[in-house]
Amino acid sequence: MDVLDRLTEEEEFLYALRLETRRLQAAKPSALVCSCGEEIPALRRAAIPGVRFCIDCQILNDHPARPGLSSRLR
Repeated sequence: MDVLDRLTEEEEFLYALRLETRRLQAAKPSALVCSCGEEIPALRRAAIPGVRFCIDCQILNDHPARPGLSSRLR
């Protein structure tokens, strides 16, 4: 097994892990209020079962290394 095969195998494993995490998260009820104190809109909760963050916090969670992003969102 060469390096590319191992990397492909690892990518497939991580993808399966993300899918399983998403499935388990969807089984949980959605949060009504984000950890920042903002209410999570009903449409967002309906569209994304198990949602935990408001849109702004989700963006920050998805892109934590983007400098200056938090100041533009608030």
